[in-house]
Amino acid sequence: MFQFKPSALGGALVLNGNAGTASAETVPGNTTFAANGRVNIILNSAGQNLSLDLGTLTRATGAGTVRFTLPSGTQTGTNDILTSTGTDATTGLLGIGGGWAMVNDGTGTYFATKSGSNIVAVSTTTQNDLTLWTSGQNLRPCLKTCRLAKLRS
Repeated sequence: MFQFKPSALGGALVLNGNAGTASAETVPGNTTFAANGRVNIILNSAGQNLSLDLGTLTRATGAGTVRFTLPSGTQTGTNDILTSTGTDATTGLLGIGGGWAMVNDGTGTYFATKSGSNIVAVSTTTQNDLTLWTSGQNLRPCLKTCRLAKLRS
């Protein structure tokens, strides 16, 4: 059993799988993020599954963000970060209001959502033409090409 209590400046929780067998940890009760918490799960080079069940996630009023680094490989019920927290009805992002939870899935960092109980990255759209942006799209940054398009117009 462990507790995650980051300082006011944030903190990290790093879980390393072991080389011999799959590893699973469950946080009893609620997991509350009261600061700029950053949760990392690191899978060792042996490639064993690693799972962390955070239960219900709560973001304290005025708290910062949290970033989940997913274990490598396919996200399954035994190789993942799990939560019972729902997604926002408007944004589809993890938690009420969304936007405070990010996920790094090995290809980049995105807003967090859920697939079943698994915390996963939202599906994104790369759209460099600002006039084609629509409500509800999760856009990937296109900073350089967007700025150039704006300067040329």
